[in-house]
Amino acid sequence: MGAFTGLKDARRGFNSNKLRAGEYLVRIDKCEFFDTKMSGEKWKNTLTVVGTISGDHKVGEVAHVIFSMANGQMVFQSNLKGFLAGVLGVSDEEIDEPSATIARSEDSPLYGMVTRVIATQRTSRDKKDKDGNPTTYVVYNWSPAFTPEEITSAIGDEAVKRFFPNGL
Repeated sequence: MGAFTGLKDARRGFNSNKLRAGEYLVRIDKCEFFDTKMSGEKWKNTLTVVGTISGDHKVGEVAHVIFSMANGQMVFQSNLKGFLAGVLGVSDEEIDEPSATIARSEDSPLYGMVTRVIATQRTSRDKKDKDGNPTTYVVYNWSPAFTPEEITSAIGDEAVKRFFPNGL
């Protein structure tokens, strides 16, 4: 057997398509919390790009945003709070532990929501790669979820049929 035998049937790794810098309209498909032995606890948002304002993700592409505890609990919680408060259109004070628990449940109210996300690449002041160069990271800013009318206006009727076959 060669190294590429069965490649056609292989699944893509979830880290292979993180949401890159740009401005996108995304449908939230799944939110999950999991633990990895290598880097600890993580929150992963699985998103489908339904509109590209700027950036190199194509419409229809699935991308992920991952918040990791490896960066420290304060950074993790501020990223998660920013996502939940932004999409739900509520104040930071309204986001608590039950909010996160509901957001990752099987019947999460977030699933199917469309939001605008601005992903901005930044250079770290503290972290360096193995060659001593500053590392980069992406900061995400989330807008409140769109209404059905706003979704239709933003992506058009054909895209609504494609990404929401059962309607908005």
